[in-house]
Amino acid sequence: MNQFQPSQPSNFAPRYPMLHLRLVGEDGNAFAILGRASKLLRDHRLDKDVVDQFLAEARTGDYAHLLETCQNWFACDQALSPDAILADIALQHLDIETLETQNRDGLDFHEVSVWSLNEALLRAFEAGKSAAETPVADNRVTSDLRIDLLEQIAQTAKTDAERFVAHTSWTTEDPMATLRAFADTSASNALTPQLAKAAQDILRRLRIDDTA
Repeated sequence: MNQFQPSQPSNFAPRYPMLHLRLVGEDGNAFAILGRASKLLRDHRLDKDVVDQFLAEARTGDYAHLLETCQNWFACDQALSPDAILADIALQHLDIETLETQNRDGLDFHEVSVWSLNEALLRAFEAGKSAAETPVADNRVTSDLRIDLLEQIAQTAKTDAERFVAHTSWTTEDPMATLRAFADTSASNALTPQLAKAAQDILRRLRIDDTA
């Protein structure tokens, strides 16, 4: 059984939480993102129908929709658990589909070449070294990615209120703080309901609770 079955949606959990798609620090061109994402699915032996479903969903909107689709499907710029990293290394370099005990000799014991084992150990070492050197990313979407997405919303907004809130927030020194200020309807100097609602909608699209 393929270990990369989609998880049940819950609290913004991506469909394939064990597949890590990097967005920050990589080519941000839409075609480049689509290429990396579809290759990631193919590399983990997911059916062509799954790849086609992702591509169809990702292409149905603008750039902001593409990023949101990636966040819904993959673990984007998040710190993966050690178990998930090792499972991925075992699949990619040792052709072992799962590291869970199956209680069957044919499934729990594998013959591997020394060069494959060496490659897997090197990848595990590099993953550990990278984790030690890299700060843990935000558990939803990194700050850089949020600001990039906010810029795209400012450029593609469908209403004047959304465009005003997104553009104004994006051009300030602290975009997220400004966006939260727009959304705060409890403030004594609360802005118009239209702007507050637009800000709250944008916060939800950025995977930020408006009470955060």
